[in-house]
Amino acid sequence: MTLVGLSVRTFERIRREHALLLACACVTILLFNLPVQRLSFGSLRLLAGDGTRDEAAIDAALQDAANAALQNREGTIIVMDPRTGRVRATVNGAAAYSQALMPGSAIKPFTTLAALRAGLIDEDSRTACPGRFTGLNFSLACVHGDHLPPFNPSQAIAYSCNYYFATLGQRLGRDKLIATLREFDFGKPTGIAGAEATGVVRPCESGSNARVEANHAVEPDCYARTGVGESENLQVTPIQLLAAYAALVNGGHLYEPRITDAINFDPTERSRINISPQERSIITEGMAGAVRYGTARAAKLDALPIAIIGKTGTANPPRGFRTNGWFIGFAAPFASNDELDPARIEIAVLVLLPRAHGSQAAELARPVFAAYANATRHRDRESDASSSDTSSSRTGQSAIRNARSAIVKVHLVHDNITEELSLEDYVLGVMRAEGTSETEPEALKALAIAIRTYGVKNAGRHAKDGYDFC
Repeated sequence: MTLVGLSVRTFERIRREHALLLACACVTILLFNLPVQRLSFGSLRLLAGDGTRDEAAIDAALQDAANAALQNREGTIIVMDPRTGRVRATVNGAAAYSQALMPGSAIKPFTTLAALRAGLIDEDSRTACPGRFTGLNFSLACVHGDHLPPFNPSQAIAYSCNYYFATLGQRLGRDKLIATLREFDFGKPTGIAGAEATGVVRPCESGSNARVEANHAVEPDCYARTGVGESENLQVTPIQLLAAYAALVNGGHLYEPRITDAINFDPTERSRINISPQERSIITEGMAGAVRYGTARAAKLDALPIAIIGKTGTANPPRGFRTNGWFIGFAAPFASNDELDPARIEIAVLVLLPRAHGSQAAELARPVFAAYANATRHRDRESDASSSDTSSSRTGQSAIRNARSAIVKVHLVHDNITEELSLEDYVLGVMRAEGTSETEPEALKALAIAIRTYGVKNAGRHAKDGYDFC
C-alpha cells in the first residue's frame, strides 16, 4: 500500500466517522425537540414499583382470565405470588390439592438441582442426545428436533430432553433425588386445606440399602423413571408443585400457600432451602429457553410485554392412557439482562390440563399472564400520569396522550401474523429484542427514545400491506 493510498483511506475513515457524529448530533437535537419526547422517563421504566398497586383489582382480573381460560374443562389453574405464597386466583380449587399425580417433565428442574449438587453436571458439561432413552423395561422418545448439538443443563431443561434426565436419574441413584425433593416438602401437605392429599415421594424399592416389602413388585428402571417424573413413587399435587417451584425460583424461600386477599396478609416461610445463585441461574435460564425456543414456544409467551420463564410437563395418569399437561410459569418486569431478580418475580401460574400435553397447558397460561401485564401496565401508566410535569402545556399533554394511546400494526415475519400493539408495547418488544445485553440505564433510555421516535415517525410505512412495521 502506498503512502498516498494510506492517506486517502485514513481521510475516508475520518470523514465517515465525522459524518456519523454529525448525524447522531442532529438526531439527538431532533429527539429532544419533539413534543412527544418531553415524556418523563418514568413511562419507560423497566422495573415497576409496588406503591400504587390495586391488589384487589389485579386479583379480580387474574381470576376472570383464569376462569375464561379453563372454562368448563377439568384440571386447575393456580395463580400465586411467589414472593409470599399468597394465592391470588384459582379455578377448580379442589383439583389444586385433592389429588396427587405424576409430574412428568415438570420435575426436571429439580432433577437438575440434585445433579448439580451431586457434582454430576455443571454449567459447562454437555450431553449428546441419541433421540430416545431405552432402559430395561422403559423406553421414552425425545420430542425435540434431531441432530441438535450436545446439551448443557439449561438447554436440556428448555428442550425437556428425556434421554438427558433419564440417564441423570440413573446416575443419581436411589436417594439423592429423593433427598432434594423432600427439601421442597414434596410428600407433605402444604396446609392450604384440611382435605389435602399428601402426595408420594419414596425411593425405589431396590439397591443395597432398600427393604423390599412383601408382595411389592420392583419397578424396572425406577431411577430413570423418577428422573423424568414418570414413576408412581413420585406423585405431587398442583399446589405442592407450584409452592416448590416458587422456592426454586425465588432463591430458596418455601412459603405456605394461602388463599386470601392482600390486606393484612402475613407470609409464613416453612423452610429455607440452600440454592446457590449459580444453580438458580442455570435452572431459570433453562426455563427462559423453554419459553423462547423450547417446549413452550408455541404459546408465544415471549411476545407479551413482561419477562416470562416456565417449564412444561407431560405425564401419564394413574389410570388410562391420555396424558396430563402441566405448565408452571413466572413473570417479572423486563430487566437489562437475561437474569431475573428473585425479588422482582411478581407472579406464578400453574396450569394442569387433563388429556393434554404441556405445550397446551402453556397456551392456557397465556391469557392469565396477558391479564397481569395489562393490569400492571394500567397501574404504571396511572403512576406516570400522576407524577408528570404539571407545567406542561395543553398541547404537549395532548401529544403525550396521543403517543401513549397510539396503536401500531406489527407483522411478525417468522410466524406470518400481524398483531396490533400499543406504542408502549411496541417499544417494550423492540427493547427486549435489542437491549437485553445492555447494562447501562442511560443507554436503555436512549434506545427507548429512538424506538419511540421511529414508531411515531414511520407509522403507516407498510400501510399498503396492512401493517406499519415488520
